[in-house]
Amino acid sequence: MPACGYKRIFLKDLASLPKRYRLRIERLVFEEIPASDNIFRDFDIHTAKISPKSSSPPGPVTRSEDERG
Repeated sequence: MPACGYKRIFLKDLASLPKRYRLRIERLVFEEIPASDNIFRDFDIHTAKISPKSSSPPGPVTRSEDERG
């Protein structure tokens, strides 16, 4: 079970999403990921690369089922 922490800006952005998207994301980040033994094995997650112009650190990125093919 991975340790999970959430930034305030994430929670604020999550609250502003339409309900149909918010509920799916909430289930993933608050239930499925914390219950997982290995998020990289259990989910289609890869590390994002930073472009030279970006100042944000890389983090996990998930792809939707539509993008997986």
